[in-house]
Amino acid sequence: MRAKRTDTFTDSSVYSAYLYSPLINRQVKLSAPSISPDGGNVIPTDNIIITNAQQAVMKYALIPLEYDCSSVNNWLTYVAPLSINSSRQLCVFATKIGSLSSDIKEAVYTVSSPANTKQIIFIHTDLLGSPVAESQEEQ
Repeated sequence: MRAKRTDTFTDSSVYSAYLYSPLINRQVKLSAPSISPDGGNVIPTDNIIITNAQQAVMKYALIPLEYDCSSVNNWLTYVAPLSINSSRQLCVFATKIGSLSSDIKEAVYTVSSPANTKQIIFIHTDLLGSPVAESQEEQ
């Protein structure tokens, strides 16, 4: 920043040296967090991981599919991988003191049940009923 002094009688201008101030900070906007997997089909045991290269605090909300991320009022702080049990929309953004918060990133998840398989164990016995072998089969 520089100051300019103008002499009104001679119409000449004089500029000061550049002035620096620790109070003037240029805030940088954070990049949106990365989400893995970034939406799609998941099962309840899948982990959803949110990361940000700028070491910011990630805030998230899991909302019904019919809602919009801009309507979220209650943001949670991300501390560990997430898992979901029903189809939802994940909204995330990054925030850090001294920086502008990132844009909100959205991911839509459809939850499907894992395949229901039955494990059958056959125990084979000798003529006296003592177990001698075991075999397994899936159905």
